[in-house]
Amino acid sequence: MDKTIAGNKFSGHKKNIAFLLAFAVSLCWILFLPYTLRTHDSWFHLARIEAMVTAFENGDWFPKIFPYMYEDFGYAISLFYSDFFLYIPALLTLCGVNILTSYKIYNVLIIVATVFSAYYCANKLLNDKFSAVITAMVYAGSSYFAVDMFIRGALGESQAFIFLPFALLGMYNAVYGDENDRLPLIIGFGGLVLSHNLSLMLTAVLFAVFLVLNIGKLLKEPSRIFNIARSSITVVFTTAFFLFPMVEQLLTEKFFSSYHAKIWNPGKAAIRIRNLFVGANLTEESVFTPSLGITILVAIIICLTLFFKKPKTDLHKFFTLSMLGLFACLFACTSLFPWWPLDPYLNIIQFPSRFYMYVTLFAAFCLGIWCSVNINKLNNKKKAVITLVVAIICSVQFSFTTYQGWQIAVDEGRTITDTSALILWDENYLHANNNRQLWRERENYINTARGVKSDVETEMTRDYYNRYISYSGNTTDNSLEIAAIYFRGYRAVDGETGRELEVHPSANGWLEVDIGAKESGTIVVDYYGTAVQHISPYITAVSMGLIFIVFIKKKLNR
Repeated sequence: MDKTIAGNKFSGHKKNIAFLLAFAVSLCWILFLPYTLRTHDSWFHLARIEAMVTAFENGDWFPKIFPYMYEDFGYAISLFYSDFFLYIPALLTLCGVNILTSYKIYNVLIIVATVFSAYYCANKLLNDKFSAVITAMVYAGSSYFAVDMFIRGALGESQAFIFLPFALLGMYNAVYGDENDRLPLIIGFGGLVLSHNLSLMLTAVLFAVFLVLNIGKLLKEPSRIFNIARSSITVVFTTAFFLFPMVEQLLTEKFFSSYHAKIWNPGKAAIRIRNLFVGANLTEESVFTPSLGITILVAIIICLTLFFKKPKTDLHKFFTLSMLGLFACLFACTSLFPWWPLDPYLNIIQFPSRFYMYVTLFAAFCLGIWCSVNINKLNNKKKAVITLVVAIICSVQFSFTTYQGWQIAVDEGRTITDTSALILWDENYLHANNNRQLWRERENYINTARGVKSDVETEMTRDYYNRYISYSGNTTDNSLEIAAIYFRGYRAVDGETGRELEVHPSANGWLEVDIGAKESGTIVVDYYGTAVQHISPYITAVSMGLIFIVFIKKKLNR
């Protein structure tokens, strides 16, 4: 491409970039307060960041398990919640930045990235910078994004907001646009894999429905099916370092999450029609019912004027399907949806308002399409006025939702200035055998081991990586139950012979090591990991290498 043309194209974005950056900063006012709010999930994510810093300080740069979590029982949270993006706040903290400040900086980055991912993807979809700016502000300035960021503290789902626009653009390219432009689909779904498992699952379901609705077109153009398959394979192999170990654990072990999910009743948190857009209840997590906000309601009403027109272009068809997706997700949020009979099967969703994320996505991008069709020909002065008005409305709405959460947190005394009382609260991946009573009394068993079939004298010492357990007085074919949550990948070695001993989950969901009939001895226990955990990073590395080679070849051929 001619450098002058490229420079002009970029210069056309400069004002928009500066404006959107200012808009993003306007959404971050709460992060400049001298304290942090203890939201629904912030304690959990701060505990993860703190555990990563501890791992780095002990030379473990790619931790799978955090040995000191849960009163030194150890918790392999990294196998189930990707830490990929948390390296940013963790490394900042390692370099001396206060952990709460690192957390705030990372929240700012999420907001900025969300604004610009929506702008980039909307501009690629519409080839219209004005409509892209409107889309980005409605999307990132939405009430539900504010809820995720500052009321729920749902860092994983907030990260997903960055990648959903890429996934949507990728869906369009896969069926209607340039089928060879697979990068948005790969970035979108790859980012979701490394951000939030549940958002990945829901987005994959929506994509599958989208493909089924377009099956006629896909069958006429089978190359599109081939490219979708190529993109899917690329996502799987480039994220193998996280995806494969997680799938291995889920397929080979049973976890408490299968029980824990049963206590969630999505139907209980279904939204009444009158509270969809206003009248949120943000005080009780068990009946947490946020609202979508006025901007999404206005966007939907505006888009209805185009929805009832017969589609004449691929973009219009995509708009129509996106509106249908919006209505379906909106219906799934409400108490009209048959949640009660489906609760046992859909309880993993926890609360129906999760679908707000997709209502917001569809509404923002459909509004962008509407703008590109209806008001793109306005002069620049009128566009500037509209842009400023939309920016003010979205910023005020986002700030109002944030203020509601702030006020509730202040009233309840949930403001924090340090993490001295930081504790982890996530029982989803305790072993399915978990003994609830024993787990509640775990402080009595920290860094201990005991005989399972008969009493044995034991003494344990430990460092970050290893537990050293000496035992004596064993009189039978026995095993030791160690105060550690069981995960596949633990290893126990006889300290005298070097022989590897059999490990498995105990009847209480803890780590059990078979010591046989040996009267006394020493065993060394560490989390060595599984073959899949050791191989999967190389699969990712090779996949990334191949992608780089293909990219270079294409550049050279041009």
